[in-house]
Amino acid sequence: MRRRALLAAFGGTLPVSIAGCLGNGDDDAVDEEQEDDETDATEETEPEDEDESETEDDEEEEEDDGEEEEEEQEEEDELEIEEEISVTAEGFDPSLAIVERGTVVGWTTEETPQDVAFFHQDNERQTRVPIETEAVDETATAEEPVTFEFTQEGVYDFYHGDAEEDGVVGSVIVGDVADVTQPGLSVPAAEIPDAARAELQRLNEEAAEFLGIELQEPPSADTDIELSSAFDPQLVHKEPGGTVTWTAIDDEYEVAFYHEDVPVVLEPPAEEDDETNGDEVEPETEPRQHRVPEGVETFSDRLSTGEEVSIELTEPGVYDWYCQTNESDGMVGSILVGDERDNDQPGLQPPDETIPDVAAAALSDLNQRTRITFVVAEVNQVITALNHQEDESISVLNSYIESDETVSYLIPVQAETPEEATAEAERLRSVRDNLTEEILTVVPREANRQLPIPPLFQAEDIETPSDAREEADELESEEGSDVYGEAPVRLREAADFTEALENQLTSLADQLESVGETS
Repeated sequence: MRRRALLAAFGGTLPVSIAGCLGNGDDDAVDEEQEDDETDATEETEPEDEDESETEDDEEEEEDDGEEEEEEQEEEDELEIEEEISVTAEGFDPSLAIVERGTVVGWTTEETPQDVAFFHQDNERQTRVPIETEAVDETATAEEPVTFEFTQEGVYDFYHGDAEEDGVVGSVIVGDVADVTQPGLSVPAAEIPDAARAELQRLNEEAAEFLGIELQEPPSADTDIELSSAFDPQLVHKEPGGTVTWTAIDDEYEVAFYHEDVPVVLEPPAEEDDETNGDEVEPETEPRQHRVPEGVETFSDRLSTGEEVSIELTEPGVYDWYCQTNESDGMVGSILVGDERDNDQPGLQPPDETIPDVAAAALSDLNQRTRITFVVAEVNQVITALNHQEDESISVLNSYIESDETVSYLIPVQAETPEEATAEAERLRSVRDNLTEEILTVVPREANRQLPIPPLFQAEDIETPSDAREEADELESEEGSDVYGEAPVRLREAADFTEALENQLTSLADQLESVGETS
């Protein structure tokens, strides 16, 4: 049956149904007139007291009906628990629940009231649930559990309102999660109490093992630079206010910032050395190239085996440091503090003649890795927004999908070398093409499936954003197009999001390829 003919057939039943609700024709009209006559006659013969009695009875019946309707509505609003999590002040059981999308989870208790809340910004916590999720902060009692229907795939972290500091937290995995950038699998924030943070990290690892995905690496520990003969130049990333620690493993070392107030000693020419005749001469020095943020104080310290030294890093930027006794062997390093991405800052300038050749080459390599780190961070920030944000994101598209078929999330970029950056650029272009095809398959198919009438368009024929828009226009132009509901809206959203996604992923790939070529 053609679309227009089917619409006419479907729409033609509506007036019949409406007419049936209003009455059954002339016979009903006659019956109504007879009933009116009988009513008038009764009203003339019955005393006024009976009228008042009937009115009171009618009012009581209406009140009873209203109460029954309210009770029925309350019963409908109550969610039937399909998965139970027991709550005590000592913990949740289970602490990690695995459910399908659409499952109603109930937090129950047989003890005194227990507070249950999502890690959510509205609860003044790090958000560790899918972005579109409403905040939960309720109290479970023996008579009334806390219930929540999980309609969106993802990892949901929650905590006990009175026992978070004791590490009483839990997680719910909903559906087949493949997105490692979602909030519920992120590194727990520093403001979360230590015990809760450790338990969340453990639950993250357990969830990742179950899902078969790799977690993001947590920040490095405070003791993170070991000085030994096998030292390898390394790049350490810290947040402003963090602490970095150097530890001497097998010898004496003297570490220092590349700072203009820490001079470099100049070796005297051979002929000048001969002229001294053994007399002690003050060595000549010149300023060291400044390779730390402006305003940072000088730093140097000598360490014996087993000793360590720590320093707090408050200013964002790149801090280049070296071992004064082993600099000529390339014992240098970089510390990236925060996300200060100014390429003109001192720590990213080419090494000058005051730095030995091997050390200069090592610093150039570290500078290269730092620039790539900046670009990767920018790219992953956009990828996170494409996966999860309020207005347009893959998560929003998936929230409209009621079937098990959903749109894949974007895997974040990982690259430290130019070669890896170039390879990730190629991967993003491939993901762009595959994801475009996936969105324009899944969304139209779901829009078609949700129609209140048999499928009226071939979802498989939609291959481009233009195809999706044309189908939306055609649906809306049909007679009785109201029956299509949200289908035209969803088709246009898929078209708009796909075009934006293509442009953004193309730009990100070009950015990665560019840093790979120029570094």
